Amino acid sequence: MFRLLTSILLGCAPLLMSTPEATAQTSARSIREVAKRTESRRFAANNAAIERFTVGERIVYQIKYSNASFSDFSALFKNGSPAENAPSSALTYTVESSVEGKLEISVLKKNSGGTIVAYSLPDARVRLRVNNQDAADHAETIQASLSRYVFAEVSPEGKITSVQFDSASNNLSQSFARTLLALTQFVVPRVLSPRAQMPNEWETQEDDPAGIFIARYQVVPDSSDASTGNSQTALKTYRKTKLRYLPPDSKKKPGELQVSQTIKPQGSLMARFDVRRGQLISLGGSESQSVIIAGRTIAQNGTSVRIDYLNKVVIGLGELTALRGSSAAREKIAIAVPLSAAESEEAGETSIHRAELGGATAESLLADLAQIEASAEERKDKTALYLKFKALVYLRPESCARIGEILAAAEADSATLLTLSGALSAVGHTQAQQALVAVIRARPTDWRILSTLIPALGSVGAPTKESEAVLRGLAFNSANTDIASTARLALGVMARKLADRSPDRAAKIVSRIIKNFEGASAEKTAREMLLVLGNTGSTLALPTVARFVAHRDSSLRAAAVSALRWIDASRADALLIKALSSDSDAAVRLEAAVALGFRPVNVAGFNAQKRVFARDTEVKVRSEILRNLWKVRADYPEVRQLVKQSAAQDTAKEIRELASSIINANPEEF
Repeated sequence: MFRLLTSILLGCAPLLMSTPEATAQTSARSIREVAKRTESRRFAANNAAIERFTVGERIVYQIKYSNASFSDFSALFKNGSPAENAPSSALTYTVESSVEGKLEISVLKKNSGGTIVAYSLPDARVRLRVNNQDAADHAETIQASLSRYVFAEVSPEGKITSVQFDSASNNLSQSFARTLLALTQFVVPRVLSPRAQMPNEWETQEDDPAGIFIARYQVVPDSSDASTGNSQTALKTYRKTKLRYLPPDSKKKPGELQVSQTIKPQGSLMARFDVRRGQLISLGGSESQSVIIAGRTIAQNGTSVRIDYLNKVVIGLGELTALRGSSAAREKIAIAVPLSAAESEEAGETSIHRAELGGATAESLLADLAQIEASAEERKDKTALYLKFKALVYLRPESCARIGEILAAAEADSATLLTLSGALSAVGHTQAQQALVAVIRARPTDWRILSTLIPALGSVGAPTKESEAVLRGLAFNSANTDIASTARLALGVMARKLADRSPDRAAKIVSRIIKNFEGASAEKTAREMLLVLGNTGSTLALPTVARFVAHRDSSLRAAAVSALRWIDASRADALLIKALSSDSDAAVRLEAAVALGFRPVNVAGFNAQKRVFARDTEVKVRSEILRNLWKVRADYPEVRQLVKQSAAQDTAKEIRELASSIINANPEEF
C-alpha cells in the first residue's frame, strides 16, 4: 500500500532523454567492421530519437516540475461515489509538490549494460504541501537529498535500468527522486543491426514508482517540414504517451481479500530534439493518472513538466576520477534497484507515521483526548487523533505501557476506549499486544469493556503466544457466555492470522475449536461454531463446514456457506457454486454470492455466476453477482457488455440502476 500511496502523492510522469550512441567495434583488419561503424554513425545522425552520451561530459537542463494529487481511500468502503460523505484525514490526502532547478547529468563510463551516469539537482527548490499544510521540514530533506548524486545505469536504448542512492537519503526522498528520474526516460527501439532505420512510431516497456508501463513514441511532423517537403530537418518533435500500466505481480495469500488495481494514465509529453547535434532541446507537457481499486477510483493526480537544455561542459579529470570512485564505492554498499522498486513495508510505514505524528507527544495527545472526552467533539476530530495515536504507538513502542494504564481506566463506549484500543490493535506489535493483554486481565469480567478489547486483540497481525493464551482462557473458561462467544470468534480470526507464520499454532486452535463444538446440535451453538470456523479460513475446518452446507435448516446452510469464504480449497469453490446455483432458499444463495466475492474467480465460477445472474429471481442475489463480475472485468472483458445490457434492458429496476451507477462511476470503460 505504501508504494501505491507514494506514487499517488508524488505523481509519476515521464521523461528527459538519456540515450547513448550506437556503438560498433572498429578493426583495422576488417573492411566490414569499418563499414559497420560508418553505418552506425549515419544511423545516429539520421534518427531523431538518438541522444549521444559522451564519457566525461556533463549535460545541464533547467527543469520545472509540479504535481497535484488527491486520494480518497474511503471510496473502497462506500456504496456510492468516492466524493460522497468524504471523511477526515483518516482516508483522504491532498498533496501538492513542485521542483525547480538545474538537472545535471554527468556521464562517467560505459559498461556491458549501457552507460553509468550521475544525476543531481544541486540547486533544487522543493515545495511540498500535505492536506493544505506546508511540509517545510520534509521539503528541506528532499531538497538536500536531490543535491546528492544518484548513480544510474542507462541502457543503450535509453531506459534507466537501475539506480543507487546515498545512504543518507530517506525513503520519502528516494521515492521523490525516482519519480523525477522517471521523467528522464526517452527509450528508442533496440538497434538490431547497424542498417536499421528508426521508425516513426514504436512502443516500449518502462517503469516508474507506480509500476511498469507501456509507452508509445510518435514522430510529430513539423509545419516547416510539411511546407518544404523535407523530412530530414535537424530538429524533430516526438510525442510520448503512456498507454497502460501492467498489473502488479502479486500473489494472493489464503484468507486475503483479493482486489483489482488499475492505474489509468492520460496526457502526453512533447520533446524537441536536434538530430545533427544529438541533443534534446526542450521537453514539456502534462499527464494525469487515475488509480482504481476494486472498480472504484480512489486517487487522481496531475503532473506538468518543462525541461530546457542549457549547456554541455567537459568534466575535469580530477572530478571525473572522484565521481567514478564514488560510483564504485556506492556499488559495494547500496543495492541497485529499478525505478519501480517497492519500498519495504516497514520503511513505508515509518515514513507515513512520522508525517502523521509530526511534533506531537504522548502527553500532548492524551491532553487532546481528555479534551475530546470533555467536549464530545465531532467524530472527524477523533479520527485525526486516532491516527496520531497510531503513529505514536508505531514509532514509540515504549509509550504503550502508559497508554495501557489510561485504557484500563476507560469507560465503556468512550472515545478513550475506542481510540486507544484501535491504535494498539492497528499497530499490533509486541508492546501493543502486551498493553491490550494487561487491560483484559485487569477487567476479565467486564463485558462492556471486553466487547471492544477482545476483537481488538484478535485482529492483530502477528499474535503473540501471550495474546493467544488470554483469548483461549476467555473462550473456553469464561462463565459469561457473551465474553466466551466473542473470544471464540476472535480466536478464529487469530488462527487465520497465524496460518502463514505459525501453521502449527493455527492448527491447534482450529482443532480445539472443533473439539469444543463436537456434538453441537442446538441451532444457536451450531451457528456460532460455523461462524468461528469460518473466521479461521482453515482447510481443517472444511469437512465440518461441508456437512452443514446440506443441512435441512436453511439458516445453518447460510451460515455454512458464509463460512467457506476464506477457505482456500477447490472443494469450497464447488460447494459455493452448487449453493448459488441450486439452493432453494434465497438467503443461502445470497450468502454464496457474497462469499464468492471474497475469492479468486476461475472460469467455472465466472460462468456459474453469469448463469445464475441471468435466471435468478431474487434481486439481492443478482445485485451481488453483478458486483462480483464487475470486479473481474479485467480478466473477463465481456462483463462490460453485460453491464451495458443490464442498464438498458434488465427487467428489474434495481439491477438497471446498479448497472447504470457502475457505468456512471467508470465512464472511461464504456
